[in-house]
Order: sequence, then structure tokens, then C-alpha cells
Amino acid sequence: MTDQDPLKALFKADEAPAVDPSFRMAVMNRVAGRRLALDLVVKGTVMALLGTAFVLTAPLVSANLVGMMSMPQNVYVALGGVAALTWVGRYVAMHRIRLSLPRLNLF
Repeated sequence: MTDQDPLKALFKADEAPAVDPSFRMAVMNRVAGRRLALDLVVKGTVMALLGTAFVLTAPLVSANLVGMMSMPQNVYVALGGVAALTWVGRYVAMHRIRLSLPRLNLF
């Protein structure tokens, strides 16, 4: 027979592991790296789409505005459009985009 009680050996085997700060930091570093990469991909895609939309619509908007307004008003409208796009781009860059579908409880 052994000196150890089987129940005591079972409880001893189930003890919590020691705290390893370097392991925890490595895990947090990997998680932060994944989140950063995902954030950069999402924000970069949104900014590329906004830039493409601006480049594609700028000739149409400017052609229509030239006929409708005089030159100083046209400049003000263009500056307002640039300011609005800058504001939208800043909002997208500073805030995390959360896309979520509505939860439909059918049953």
C-alpha cells in the first residue's frame, strides 16, 4: 500500500496551475495582433471603397455643379463635400465597425 490516500491524490492532481506571466503576455500579444490585423483590414477596405466612390463620382458631381452654380458657390460645395468625406472617414477610422445581424427567434 502507498502512504497517500487515493482521494487526496485525486484532489492534488486537480490543483490550479501556477501563474505564468510570460505565457499570459504572449497570449494577450497574439490576441491583440489578430484584433489589430482584422481592424486594419476592415478599415482599409472601407477607406478604399470610400476613395473609389469619391473618384468615380467626382466628375459627375462637378459636371452637374458647374452648370448649376457660379464659381465661388461651386468651390464652397466642393469644400463641403471634402469636409463631409473627411468626417465620415475619420469616424470610420476612429470607431470600430460592428456588423451584426438581427437575432430572429423563430422557435
